[in-house]
Amino acid sequence: MPPKNPKALIGFLGTSNYEPLHYLLNGQTTPKSRLASRALMKFFPDYEVVIVATKEARKQNWAVVLEEFEYEPELLLIPTGGSEKEIWRILKVLTEQFSSYQHLVLDITHGFRAQPLLAFSAAQLLYTLHHVRIDGIFYAARRMQESSDSAPIFDLAPLLDMVRWSEALSSLKKHGFAEGVADLLNAASKKAWSGNEEVRPRKLQTLGAAVTGLSTALALNRPEEAAEHVLKLRSILPDATRELRSQAPLAPVAPLFQESLKRLSMLVPRRSRNPFGRPSRATLSSLAAMIRHDLGIGAYAQAITLSREALVTRLCMEHNLDIFDDDARRAMEGQLNAWLHLKRAGSKLRPKEQSYVALWGRVVNIRNDINHAGFKKQASSGNSLAQRVAKLANEVADWLEH
Repeated sequence: MPPKNPKALIGFLGTSNYEPLHYLLNGQTTPKSRLASRALMKFFPDYEVVIVATKEARKQNWAVVLEEFEYEPELLLIPTGGSEKEIWRILKVLTEQFSSYQHLVLDITHGFRAQPLLAFSAAQLLYTLHHVRIDGIFYAARRMQESSDSAPIFDLAPLLDMVRWSEALSSLKKHGFAEGVADLLNAASKKAWSGNEEVRPRKLQTLGAAVTGLSTALALNRPEEAAEHVLKLRSILPDATRELRSQAPLAPVAPLFQESLKRLSMLVPRRSRNPFGRPSRATLSSLAAMIRHDLGIGAYAQAITLSREALVTRLCMEHNLDIFDDDARRAMEGQLNAWLHLKRAGSKLRPKEQSYVALWGRVVNIRNDINHAGFKKQASSGNSLAQRVAKLANEVADWLEH
């Protein structure tokens, strides 16, 4: 059953003796309180309070909780964390108990031992698995100066973004999925414009659109469109990276971000306009790079389909034909099939014709095998087919560049 209040402020309670302090957050100072979670109620007044504590912490400081809140908040008891088994039990309890909430704020100021780390892990799981929005993970730096009676509160929730950036960039690199990166770029831009950032980003959303467009074009084998997005990405990547570096929470991911997107920018040769506008050696180099990219992310069907079309494209170029003209491409496909028939009939081919035929027959057979989805007798296994595609598509890529 979902909670009556979909929002909760989760405060961890320890066993220390807490002195009353003022707390500082967002330029505001709270009245003195012994608990940071009580001070945070000033900023999240409509959130239900849940105190997480061990039996020892409840025995030591529950009276403090009652005094500070002037009512009895909900209590969630957890093990002490004195063993590995108990640590995993704490994480399980946190993720299970708070999975029904829509919004959570966590105060880890008074958490002890591994509790802050477990709270962070739980927040990540709740966000990923249950779509719980984490509105803050707060830590009050109590007694930074012995003579001070106030403590600044820091929001550590942006650390969760580091995990999400890592996951999104990994997904882009390994699988070619750009949605995660685009979402984070858009979120970073919106946050900067809605806050008090000194530098307002102007390229992040544009870059997100370029990355998404490139990812989609590659997934659907649209090399000319992909090249346009590469050129757009290349032109704005330096400025976008600087904008990321200017935002403190995102600065650590900027180098990884730049390196990941720089690899995509190499799909089009340097100092080149869109190579599909005026076909040249750069056109073939781009096709080779895109084939290798497909293989690198395990997109074998894309790689073999693009390999087939690359063979036709090169033959069109050699005959000075429009590489986008349907009739011209059909004519070149007919030429390739005719050469293949002659070879099978025992006829001798010229060296150039032989170089095409050596690839064309195998590419067509494997492409057809994939397109028929295994609905044939003695169909190749997935692993066997992947190995054959990787070998053959790499041969095609090498051949395109020589």
